This record gives sequence, structure tokens and C-alpha cells, in this order.
Amino acid sequence: MRSRPIEELVGERHHHQSKAVLLDHARQLVKAVSNRFPPLRASGTRLIDEALRYSAAVDEFSDRLLQQVRARRDFSMLLPEQYLSAALGAPVDSLAEVFAATVFDPASVEITAAQVLLAAPPAAARTAGAAPAGS
Repeated sequence: MRSRPIEELVGERHHHQSKAVLLDHARQLVKAVSNRFPPLRASGTRLIDEALRYSAAVDEFSDRLLQQVRARRDFSMLLPEQYLSAALGAPVDSLAEVFAATVFDPASVEITAAQVLLAAPPAAARTAGAAPAGS
């Protein structure tokens, strides 16, 4: 995994379970088998060890993927939940860095207060206590 191209890994990630689901399934399986066949408990421990090793590999892949995303500024490589997680866990300054070179127009109002008053219906046309038209 460490030496494979990132594009190949991104293409294959959809074939793998999430680490949380994998660990949950492994724990449930070990519990069920251990209750029914106590001598197999050691095999269950090995299964959990392998699930944890897989989980560590997933974390390593995610770290490598995030490094590539940052370097290329290509967020399309992220799954929606990874994109959300990256955004929620990032410092505000890092999130704002994307817009450091962006030029924004200064705020301006396209219409004046006088134009709003001219466009509004006259106040005298409304009677006290009457609901505005369309209510």
C-alpha cells in the first residue's frame, strides 16, 4: 500500500468496509464463536488483531490521501464523509487559506433607501389593523 500510486488506492477504496463496521463485525463474530466454542477463543483474538492491523492500514491510507488532496488541492478524491471530517477537524486558518488569493468585491448596495420608499406602497393606503394584502 505504501508504494502503490494514490490513484490506484482511491479506485479500490470502495471495495473495502469501513474500519468501524469491520471491527464491530469481528467483535460480534468472536463473541458468538467464543460462547459456542470456547477453545476457539485464541483464534478470535487473532481475528481482532488482524482487524486492528487493517484499521491501522486504513488510517495510514487516509493520512496519505489527505496529504495528496492538500498537495493537489483536489478534493474530488475524498468521499463525502472524509470531506466533512477533514473540514470539521481542520483549524479555521487552514480552511481560510484556500481563499487567501481570492479577491472579493467590497460590499455595495445596488439600491438606495429612496428607491425602496418609492417602490413601496404608500403607508396611507393601509388601514389600521388591516392585514397586508396576500396574508
